[in-house]
Amino acid sequence: MSACSYHDRVYIQELTSQNSYLTVNNLKSTYKLSNLATHVWLPVAKGTTFSRVTGGSTCWSVPTATGASQVRNGYTFYEYVTTYTCAIIFTGTSWTMPSTSFMNFVSSCQPGALPTATYHYTQNITVTSGAASKVITKDNGWANAFH
Repeated sequence: MSACSYHDRVYIQELTSQNSYLTVNNLKSTYKLSNLATHVWLPVAKGTTFSRVTGGSTCWSVPTATGASQVRNGYTFYEYVTTYTCAIIFTGTSWTMPSTSFMNFVSSCQPGALPTATYHYTQNITVTSGAASKVITKDNGWANAFH
């Protein structure tokens, strides 16, 4: 089996320049943050797997396929999820994911060029205050394009 090139793989990365990280504002000292997860819909081949890029943060679990798929504009997208496993500690009234915790994963080889450069992702985090909790979602929509 031959090695595939950079262009035969998909990277899931958080980059400061793309504002792809989550910030939660208006926090109180009694709040707790938990269950941070990222869902990514990708136009990859069915059965694609991901692995951690050397030097990438270990705060994120390796993305796994959820089994969900959907067709948009004639292209099939598969959902992958990764969860944040490091402690979420904040001071003050906001929390922004530290750049040292940005995810960086690479896919298994793709059989050819991706059928579309479009992808979609959301990030969810649970904010808890006493017995009440609320899930906050950052939805970056379907207007994202691979670089």
